[in-house]
Amino acid sequence: MSDAILEGIYFFGGRDSKGVLQNKLKYLKPFMSEGKIMNVEWQKVKQAGVPPCGRVGHTINYLPVN
Repeated sequence: MSDAILEGIYFFGGRDSKGVLQNKLKYLKPFMSEGKIMNVEWQKVKQAGVPPCGRVGHTINYLPVN
């Protein structure tokens, strides 16, 4: 992925299947047809530098410009 802002949902952190905190950024990319979401795909986002520590207890924020 490039540095472009893509339409979709970005997720940071969470827990894996063993309950270990994660510090990765992922992107949920929707595939649309005729204005409807037909499928979605998880994509990893390349992170530069040292990421923050893993965390849980997220909120979701909507950015209408994207």
